[in-house]
Amino acid sequence: MKFIRSLLFYITFLIFTVCYIPAFVLAGFFIKTDAFSRYIMRSWMHGFIRIAKKILHIDYTLKNFDLIKHRTSPIIIAPKHQSMWETFLICSELGENMRIVLKKQILNYPLISRLIKNTHGIAIDHKNTLQSLRTLLEEGGKAINNGENLCIFPEGERVKAGENGTYHSGLFFIYKKLNIPVATIALNAGVFWPTKQFAKIPGTITVEVTGIIDPGLTKKEFDEHLHQLIEQPSQKMLNL
Repeated sequence: MKFIRSLLFYITFLIFTVCYIPAFVLAGFFIKTDAFSRYIMRSWMHGFIRIAKKILHIDYTLKNFDLIKHRTSPIIIAPKHQSMWETFLICSELGENMRIVLKKQILNYPLISRLIKNTHGIAIDHKNTLQSLRTLLEEGGKAINNGENLCIFPEGERVKAGENGTYHSGLFFIYKKLNIPVATIALNAGVFWPTKQFAKIPGTITVEVTGIIDPGLTKKEFDEHLHQLIEQPSQKMLNL
C-alpha cells in the first residue's frame, strides 16, 4: 500500500507541476519581480506539502517557528537535512523573506533555475570550497543587508534518520563574517520520508526551532552548540 500511495503521489505531483509550467514561465521570463516569483515558488512548494498530506498521509507539526517569523532583524536558519520534504516545507513557511542555499546541480532544470535566480536563491558547488565560501559571503551579505533571512543546511547532503552528517565549514564562516545569530531546526522527516527510498511512511513529522546561537562564539563553541541544538533533539524525535 505504501508503494502504491507513493507512486500515486509522484504521478499527482508531476501533473501538478506540469500545470504550473505557465506560471513558472510567467514568473521566470515576464513578471520578474521578487514578490511574484516568490509567490509562485512558495505556492508550488506548498502544493507539494498538501499533496503529500492528502495522498501519503504525511502531516507535520511546527514548534517555536515564532522565534523566526516574529524577528525584526535577519537571522541564519540552520535545519537538519534528512529529505527533500523539509526543503519544500521551510521554503513554503519562511520563503517570503528568505534566501536559501542550494546545490548548484539544481540549476540544471531550466524553469526552476530561472525561478531560483529571480527569488535570489544561492547555488553553490560543494566541490569548490573556496568559490562556495566567496559566493556565500557575497550573496549572503546582500541578503542580510536587505533584511532577509538566510537558510543553510549545515550538512549540505541529506542523511538517514538517526545519522549525524558532516557539518561543513560554510555555516560557521558566514556566521562569523556577518556576525548574526543562527536559528537551529531539528526534525524527524527522514523517518517518514526516507532518503533514497521510494516508498514513504504515513505519520506526522515534527519540525522544531530548538534555539538561537548568538554571535561571538569560537568555532569549537559554535560546533558544540550546533550539535546540541540539532542532533540531540532530532535523535529524541525518532521515538515520538
